[in-house]
Amino acid sequence: MQTTPSLRTLPSVVPFRAPVRGQMITNGSNGTYFIGEYLGGGSYGDVYECTDEWANRLVAKVLKPSFSFEEIRRQWESEVSNLVRMRHPNITHIHDAFFYDNAFYIIVEKCAYSLDKILPRVDPSWVVHIARDVLQALNFIHRHGFVHKDVHAGNVFVSLTSDVMESEDGPYVSFKLGDLGISRLEGDIRTVGTVMAPWMLPPEAIDPREFGTIGRPTDVYHAALLLLAVMRREMPQLTQQQIVAGVPAHMAATAGSYGQAIANALHPHVLYRTQTPLEFWREIQAAYHHSTSA
Repeated sequence: MQTTPSLRTLPSVVPFRAPVRGQMITNGSNGTYFIGEYLGGGSYGDVYECTDEWANRLVAKVLKPSFSFEEIRRQWESEVSNLVRMRHPNITHIHDAFFYDNAFYIIVEKCAYSLDKILPRVDPSWVVHIARDVLQALNFIHRHGFVHKDVHAGNVFVSLTSDVMESEDGPYVSFKLGDLGISRLEGDIRTVGTVMAPWMLPPEAIDPREFGTIGRPTDVYHAALLLLAVMRREMPQLTQQQIVAGVPAHMAATAGSYGQAIANALHPHVLYRTQTPLEFWREIQAAYHHSTSA
């Protein structure tokens, strides 16, 4: 896989054409891809269904020219580097990355759908399974010294795997964490002004002097916010005043079997919060065994 395109110049502005359904794009002799339906987009890129020459179902992320050419390239290189480094069964894996027609592409595996698409219909019994897979992914990312910083239902994907020889078996469901675009080494994260969606700000991003600094426990907080959303079947919409007042933890405490475990991970002060994904998983697991044995 080519991880850095051969570029002789770095213009500040380049003409950009978004791909269209049915278009064939290529990474030279390394691979050809056929663009399918538009799936959605975020701050940095648009996402499309695609297939390769083997008819494998994949996803093409195309970085949008929202910033200068050099800034886009740095963002692309960072995400590709993170995806290559973070090979884990519960992290969406990368197939290819290249520069084509003045656009940066990242080709990754296609999962069935993101969790936010079905959040209103998710059964709370999924909590333990989502927790196990997402927290394993975070534990792996943290072991490499990184912080994901963007754990939410839109970045957790439902993967369905079937036995191609025995069609009656499966599909088997697992959950995968994706979009490592803003993941950073913990020591490189800015104390103030780090990139993070406003609706999922942790208290330490709002007032670091009072609540602590952004780091690996921030991912634990976001994972807990995700599980709270699963329990409630909706993402809680909170003001900054409610966040620093600890309202998410109070909401979790009354949210059923896993409530206290989730509340511990949503403590507004970093120092008193559940510190690691493994510690959080053990609390979730204990709550699960208690609820099934009662």
